[in-house]
Amino acid sequence: MVHKSLRSYIDILKDQIIEINEMCDICDKAIITHVSCNSMDVKPGTLFICKGANFKEEYLDSAIEKGAVCYLADKMMRNDVPAIIVKDIRESLSIASAHMYDHIWNDKLTEIGITGTKGKSTTTCFIKSILDCAQSNGKTAVVSGIYN
Repeated sequence: MVHKSLRSYIDILKDQIIEINEMCDICDKAIITHVSCNSMDVKPGTLFICKGANFKEEYLDSAIEKGAVCYLADKMMRNDVPAIIVKDIRESLSIASAHMYDHIWNDKLTEIGITGTKGKSTTTCFIKSILDCAQSNGKTAVVSGIYN
């Protein structure tokens, strides 16, 4: 994970942006150290993503109190903090997260997908075990409905 400037997020999201408020210009050199859409997960330096059908402005207020540098949303909620307003919040979340983690899956992460009707969990556990034994300095992980 590489800490990046707020300006770099604005640049990477340029095709999605509808509007940015003037606070973004004031905080142009702010450094983003974390990206989150969960107000309980916010820490100083967070780019906070306002998304979801049940999103409440109290979540944004809480994120700002905890140190969020800027928020990303599909509508303007507050003008007193930096805001990036985008066309598609879900796509923008994906772009911002990929930027935060330096597009790790492009050349640093190998993914294996397992599909089928029966035996997926067993196969996944076998593959993880084999890879854990074979790698001397790497890490393996399982992302699934069972191990989340």
